Amino acid sequence: MTIAWQNKLEEAFEAATRLVILGIGNKDRADDAAGVLCAESILQKLENKHPARLKIIIGFEVPENCTHEIRDYHPTHVLILDSVAGGKPPGEIFFVDPSRIVDDDVSTHRIPLPMLLRYLKESIGADVLIIGIQPGDTAPGGPVTPQVLISVDLLGHRIIEMASDADLI
Repeated sequence: MTIAWQNKLEEAFEAATRLVILGIGNKDRADDAAGVLCAESILQKLENKHPARLKIIIGFEVPENCTHEIRDYHPTHVLILDSVAGGKPPGEIFFVDPSRIVDDDVSTHRIPLPMLLRYLKESIGADVLIIGIQPGDTAPGGPVTPQVLISVDLLGHRIIEMASDADLI
């Protein structure tokens, strides 16, 4: 399973000429913070670097507020990092098939994720991919579980490695 997401991520990075990484989630709901924490980790590790072909954006639970920033960057690819309930073990990292997300899925985001995906594809013309981290607990005020923290660290580390290998950093 791990190899599958890493292979798909590597293919996306090799194809990208300008990449936006959008971390979304709610930091007040335990594991729902995974996408935001991962994006923050990447930003922290790139602290003194200013990559010309990679932009990291923290969208929290209102990623639609970032669409102008994404559009102005003119990316070829957008990689969304999010906590996604996919029926997998807590902390598992996986790509989300956008065709399997329905508009009425329960979410902590202000607009349904399919609507955001359609907007990004149609208005920006970028390829949009979603990487999910399976949450274990999304209770309000709860801590992020150890399994999710491990996955956040692993995913952030691999993204930096692959972005560097693809000359995006």
